[in-house]
Amino acid sequence: MCLISCAKNTSQVNDEFVQVNIPETFQYKSSQNSLTSKTETLDTESEVIDIKLIDENGQEVIGKIRFTMPSDDSISLVNLEVTNNLVEEGGLSSSFFEDYYLSESGKSTTSKSSQLGCFNACKKIKKGEGRGVCKAECWFNILAKAIPIIIAIL
Repeated sequence: MCLISCAKNTSQVNDEFVQVNIPETFQYKSSQNSLTSKTETLDTESEVIDIKLIDENGQEVIGKIRFTMPSDDSISLVNLEVTNNLVEEGGLSSSFFEDYYLSESGKSTTSKSSQLGCFNACKKIKKGEGRGVCKAECWFNILAKAIPIIIAIL
């Protein structure tokens, strides 16, 4: 079940992040010139979204998700992190996204194409005017399916 709502929150959250495994299909693939062995320089943008998890016992855990994405129009992630408290108190593991994606229900409900309209809408926003936040929210919509507890954007 997924509940998404927007609200301002000023609660203090531990900003220690834990890296989350990204399913291969969502990972950014750098191009490398095999003749010169030079790897391209990648421009990225990072966006942090404050979230609240509510477990089946009604316990609330407030944390953050940090999405690092290429600043171009590609639909991929360079890095994905959650605050440590979402792992320790919220029951998430560093492999929750990858594990869900590899499951049968994840294969059928989690895809880039499921959010293609969202990502295309973000392309219409100029860089520096909220485009990164828009892309992070599209990624959140994909990621939220992998979190087995109620989740809200703060």
